[in-house]
Amino acid sequence: MSDNVVRASMELVNGRAKFSASVTGQPALSVDYIPPVGDGEGYTSLELLLISMGTCLGTAVKSLVEHRLKKKVDSLSVGAMGERREKHPTSFSRVTLWLDIACQGLSGEELVGVIHNAEANICPVLDMVKGNTEIVVKPHLFGLAVGASESRDGEPIEEASA
Repeated sequence: MSDNVVRASMELVNGRAKFSASVTGQPALSVDYIPPVGDGEGYTSLELLLISMGTCLGTAVKSLVEHRLKKKVDSLSVGAMGERREKHPTSFSRVTLWLDIACQGLSGEELVGVIHNAEANICPVLDMVKGNTEIVVKPHLFGLAVGASESRDGEPIEEASA
């Protein structure tokens, strides 16, 4: 099979809204919806989308820093928050991603450039939602904001120099 094809399977397991979902070679996970439609016994589809967006950006950033800039990433974490539309379909109108990286010798300016490159050219998940959902990335280097002014929980934090 071509490397350009990705397949997933989902099977309803409880007659309500809970699915067992998997891709070849990986363990299944539970996808469910909140009551009263579902039982809340798994990730929701939008939660999985947030996870996919964050891990896609994180993987792209790590790869660019290590392979293009030749710098070792000591740690990397990504947080995501989606703001849903009030009318159906209640998809995300805006997603904020907080990316915090520890990497000796990486400047704030380099991090912003890497994130821009990852968003524009590398991450397929972000590419799929572009134009329909506002994406805001708030970079942090060693826990300090780079070109941003709030932390993951919305509290003001120190800004690192670029």
